Amino acid sequence: MNQQKFEQQFPEIRARFGQDFWSDAPSEHPIKYNIARNNSTFFDYLSRLVNQTPVDKIASQYENDLYNISQFRAFESEMVGYVASERWLCSNPVVLDVKGSSGFPEFECDEFDIEVARVLESTEIDQIRAWLEAEFGGGCEAIVEKKSKYDNYASGKPAWEQNEKQVDEVLQKLDGYDKRDIPFTIDTDALRVQVVQSNANNVGYLGTSSASRIIPDEDNDIPGKIRSKASKCRNNRPLVVFLDLDDQTVDCVREVIDKTIGQPYGFGLKNDVQQSQHIINVDPVWDDYLEDIGVVPKGGTSNYPAIKPGDEGVFVNNQVSCIAGILFRLYHGEVGYIPNVYTSNVDAKKIYDLLDWGLETQSMEASDI
Repeated sequence: MNQQKFEQQFPEIRARFGQDFWSDAPSEHPIKYNIARNNSTFFDYLSRLVNQTPVDKIASQYENDLYNISQFRAFESEMVGYVASERWLCSNPVVLDVKGSSGFPEFECDEFDIEVARVLESTEIDQIRAWLEAEFGGGCEAIVEKKSKYDNYASGKPAWEQNEKQVDEVLQKLDGYDKRDIPFTIDTDALRVQVVQSNANNVGYLGTSSASRIIPDEDNDIPGKIRSKASKCRNNRPLVVFLDLDDQTVDCVREVIDKTIGQPYGFGLKNDVQQSQHIINVDPVWDDYLEDIGVVPKGGTSNYPAIKPGDEGVFVNNQVSCIAGILFRLYHGEVGYIPNVYTSNVDAKKIYDLLDWGLETQSMEASDI
């Protein structure tokens, strides 16, 4: 697929780009990357998002900025957030955050608002993949091991710039090879890149972290995003945050519960369980839910989980008491919901009762859009 064919087949996507998109977007931009891979599946997915959302209103705030990868991903997540909100929270959410507006949440339902955020792994390493495609074409695969000096959860300019330096070092070394040298390995302090033969027609890519133990959301991006979105609360209306979790270290509801409600510890006899006073003070309407998700002791004589003092999640903070809960999509496409059980400032239970999922999830892979 080339640019012309893309524009002919997917004009509804192309219409959202500024006139300088093709010159300004880097080669690792998802649009350019998937054109090079002839990946019509990706564009079919984007097309379905465009057709199921009020895309002109959503895109208006990104005018001429979609060449920027982070802006493009935010735009994509907003469309995903709209589809998820309409599917599970309310019919026809109203888009509030449009060009010319300031400080509004993304969407409005009758009785609450919705704000969208994306949590993602570092993407600078995609430049290696793009370089290999541009220089070597198909028939090879890059196997990348990220070492401790590569910050896979980089958030903010200083960390991104450091990752850029680590990637630049690999790219400089790659300049000394050509396709006839395959297989070969480049090893730096931060990255180990094995380039091997492949039967595929495109460059494959596998990011691994075998040298270190995987810690879910090690840099606490989930709590950070939730705290940052509290500023979008308005007029005492409950706010639901939709989190698009493009982070492969977080793959189940329990790991998100650890970050929001709290992380329960081990098991012990009922009389020996040390339990957070904040959890003890939670409104009794949440008793069944807290037992179902396994963060409070149950009655009887068996063993009991509990959240210790100090191990509560971000929802315990008063600054996020206007947030009723989070609807989130995991990287593998499953959607879950976690209510803010600590707040008494908004009616979080009423919104949770729309779903009543507990630990259950709903499928929202690309094919489900």
